[in-house]
Amino acid sequence: MKRRLCRILALTTLVALFAAGCSAEETPEYANALERIKGEGKIVMATNPEWAPYEFENLNAETEEDKYAGADIELGRYIAQQLGVDFELSVMSFETVIESVAQGQADIGISAFAYKEDRAEAALLAGPYGVGNDYQGALVRKEDAEELSTVESLNNRTIGVQIGSLQYEIAEETLEGCEYVFFSNPADGVLSLQNGKVDAVLIASAAGEGYCNNYDDIQMSDLRFESESGNYVIVNKEEQELYEAVLEIVLEAESSGKFAQWLEEATELANSLNLSAE
Repeated sequence: MKRRLCRILALTTLVALFAAGCSAEETPEYANALERIKGEGKIVMATNPEWAPYEFENLNAETEEDKYAGADIELGRYIAQQLGVDFELSVMSFETVIESVAQGQADIGISAFAYKEDRAEAALLAGPYGVGNDYQGALVRKEDAEELSTVESLNNRTIGVQIGSLQYEIAEETLEGCEYVFFSNPADGVLSLQNGKVDAVLIASAAGEGYCNNYDDIQMSDLRFESESGNYVIVNKEEQELYEAVLEIVLEAESSGKFAQWLEEATELANSLNLSAE
């Protein structure tokens, strides 16, 4: 009986070892992220869909696939198409998008990322795209528009800015004596502006103009901050092959006018949904 039990245990062990060996052999080893993406047939894009017309929730979507829309979403889909793989979207807060790419939880991050030194240090930036379609400015109440029409006029004011944004970096370098109120999404900043809690909200013009279309008590100020034009796709700093492939696709989408067309269509959709009024 003992011999029979030992034989059964030995056989079981051999089967387990054989199965483990087969599993190890069946698990492919990829040299880099680009090879893995093509091998698995899928690319994951991280985004924060609260910045119409770049990325936003499509409230009229009839399918789960169309739940999120925007020019950046179309760019992500185009990257997937050009690589010959499926597209998967991972939704998260704006401040965690870069971190998710750095940790390998997402392959690329697209969320209207303008150039910043700390972003360039943390990741590879593929772009620019959307050059000339946007500028860094400020939303103000209409009653204050004439008074707050220059960059200098914002000095010593209470300013609303997004956490971790380029706008805050610009303000710190440009403005003097300001008190800052931080928000995690632009809708909260606009509400603070309307309620008189801040004097201005620093924002990219494309996003700001969307709010102006839905609220008649605010407008984009005439002021413009000096900054580099265009946005960038975030790629893991260690993935040079993926970066080069994405960069080529992004620059082609920009030079061919595809991104400008996506932005125009996304702006029309966002305005029709009255997203800024949500």
